[in-house]
Amino acid sequence: MTDFKENKELYCRRLGHKVPFSYCAAEGITMPCRIIYQCWADRMSINEYLETKFTPEQLSKLHAPAQPKIASIVELISRARNTADPA
Repeated sequence: MTDFKENKELYCRRLGHKVPFSYCAAEGITMPCRIIYQCWADRMSINEYLETKFTPEQLSKLHAPAQPKIASIVELISRARNTADPA
């Protein structure tokens, strides 16, 4: 169960196609995908792997509740308005 082959693949519920484990482990560039536990827990010792690659502080961010999508969209719109050039 501790087999950490970076090229193992599974179907990604977020993207809609197969992705390798290496993508999931670095989906956020410096952080793994927020649902990596749900996807890979029954295929490998994901906790053991992540604990060797990330700090406890980084991993705690994965357990934080996700922001609702509408709140994310409103936040993005607000940021875009604030950075847009008033013409």
